Amino acid sequence: MPMRVLENLAQVFSCLSHPNRIRIVQALASGEKDVTELHSSLDLSQSYVSQQLSVLKSSGLVKVRREGHHAYYSLRHEKLSVLVDQGLDLVEQDIVRARELEQVIESVRSH
Repeated sequence: MPMRVLENLAQVFSCLSHPNRIRIVQALASGEKDVTELHSSLDLSQSYVSQQLSVLKSSGLVKVRREGHHAYYSLRHEKLSVLVDQGLDLVEQDIVRARELEQVIESVRSH
């Protein structure tokens, strides 16, 4: 695989390395939103949401549509939300395994 493709993929993962950016991606999975909607639904300040949207936009993960003085943000690729969901599935599996291991350890210690 060409190095440029791998570098682009690494950039996607790097951009998604912040929990609040993942939350924004999840919020945008249901459709375009403006900063005010994201600020309200995610309980983050408007300036902070704008800053994170700027990072997502500069990484090419989010696009903006302007209508008058309003800017509406959406995902450039709907598969991005699928990628986040798959990542959450991986994390969930690890959590389930950890809980199972804790139960085994508890069982061994109690005997």
